[in-house]
Amino acid sequence: MRQPANVNMRLRILTLIISVLFVILIIGLWYTQVARGSYYYNLSEKNRLRIVPINGPRGIIYDRKGDILADNKLSFDVVIVPQEVKDKDKTLKTLAKLLNTSYESLVKQYKKNRSFPFAPALLIRGISKDNAIILEEDKLNLAGIVVQANPDRTYLYGKDTAHLLGYIGEIHEEQLKRLKDYGYKGKDIIGHSGIEKFFDNTLRGRDGGMLVEVDNRGRQIRVIGSREPVKGMDIHLTIDIRLQKFLNQLLHGRRGGAVFMDPNNGAIFALVSSPSYDPEIFMNTDRRNELKDVLRDKYNLPLLNRSVMGSYPPGSIFKIITTAAALKMRKITPHTTFHCEGQFHLGNATFACNSTHGNEDILGALEHSCNVFFYNTGLKVGVDVLARYALDFGLGDVTGVELPGESSGHVPDRTWKMLKRGENWYPGDTVNLSIGQGSMLITPLQGARMVSVIANGGYLVTPHLINGEGHYQGNPHTKRVDISDEVLKIIKDGMRRVVEGDDGTGRQARIDGLNIAAKTGTAEVSVGKSHAWFCGFAPLSNPKVAFAILLEHGGKGGEDAAYIAKEAIEFIKGNTDLLQ
Repeated sequence: MRQPANVNMRLRILTLIISVLFVILIIGLWYTQVARGSYYYNLSEKNRLRIVPINGPRGIIYDRKGDILADNKLSFDVVIVPQEVKDKDKTLKTLAKLLNTSYESLVKQYKKNRSFPFAPALLIRGISKDNAIILEEDKLNLAGIVVQANPDRTYLYGKDTAHLLGYIGEIHEEQLKRLKDYGYKGKDIIGHSGIEKFFDNTLRGRDGGMLVEVDNRGRQIRVIGSREPVKGMDIHLTIDIRLQKFLNQLLHGRRGGAVFMDPNNGAIFALVSSPSYDPEIFMNTDRRNELKDVLRDKYNLPLLNRSVMGSYPPGSIFKIITTAAALKMRKITPHTTFHCEGQFHLGNATFACNSTHGNEDILGALEHSCNVFFYNTGLKVGVDVLARYALDFGLGDVTGVELPGESSGHVPDRTWKMLKRGENWYPGDTVNLSIGQGSMLITPLQGARMVSVIANGGYLVTPHLINGEGHYQGNPHTKRVDISDEVLKIIKDGMRRVVEGDDGTGRQARIDGLNIAAKTGTAEVSVGKSHAWFCGFAPLSNPKVAFAILLEHGGKGGEDAAYIAKEAIEFIKGNTDLLQ
């Protein structure tokens, strides 16, 4: 009968134990949630999600021999994760002191680049490795500040390839409006000039990233999700970097441009503009003063690619077209002569020649660059035919080269003058046009293309920079110009005499053992010395290289411009396979 009592005793003891444990649990919960609640809340808040973007590297750019022209290097950016910063002002002031930069600039960048709490906002781009180490060592005092490694663009030949390759930078607002439908977004790094801009969609990588969980010290706990970045497509150019560098040295300190290309297919071996600039100043925050100097230089305009964007009166190199039109239309023959007394009279106007040449035929007129011969010839041909042949030789229109901002130049005619100026076309206008003066404008690239027609037997090639052997296939094409082999032979002979003749205006470019055909040009301008032109090709019998050299206010084309051509061709002969 005692058994029920024992059972009751055991139940009371069990109930007491449970009650004590329950009280202990209540006390524990109170201590955790009330007494230590704020501590644990803050600790849990610091275990946050962080978006870590990983930029896709741009494609590498190579020259025709496989030498790297543009590559990627590891750089360090400073970003801030707003969600992880307790005292923004204090953190930014500490950062400014450590990096010896202004607090105001950091605040400006923060406001500009902040998007949403978990996403890093860029504060400083491209800090040095030493500064990156300093920030990592002081990480505990810089909550929310992250040093982010990125593949940054590097140009191995700096100024030598600046106008050719261009530079990259953050996308502008106006660009974003045009490009957002093509996958571009705010703060993307894109090409702003040169090959970098023209092939930006090909070269740019596809960004990746990670969603990670970090602890209260910003240390990574685990990766929640990730997407691998994709490298951009590589591009191989037709450029020979050895010649490119040498031409830059030859033009150093001058304003001008030079183009060397294959006259048979349009492959460009070198395309130079001077003065130049270092393209890396656009991405390096430590070089802001250099960037300001470049942007403010309104006299030298270092950002202008003179070989493609610059338009200049061609002067006497246009006599090649006047000759072609006159011979083809049978307005003159190889035996036609005009007497030069050093000047030409048309009504009350007098047009000068560079010398007194006496009786000149077409070969002598090309050799001596006799204006009087071409004044007479131009009047016989007329403006309509001269303008048509200029267009046939590729003037007055873009060449189609893979560079942005190409100038079309300008071929004037009677319709243009009436529409633009409300005036009739007069014989004096034709006289000026016949020697490449007046309103006629061309680019150095068009000059090289023009002489290529003579070099390759009468075909207008499309200049191009993309090597067909590379990953991106170029598509150059040609069309036949209305010119006979007989006319081509006469022009070639006249251009040979420019260099090899005893009185040739381009004899400064003469090279023993190599026949060069060329034409000088001295283009008069309203202010300052004349622009100097020297265009031609080599070797005469089997042309492998065509060229055009333009020196702004360089004086006579047969002087410095011809000398530069000579030095460049000798370099090609001794240091490349371009003449083989």
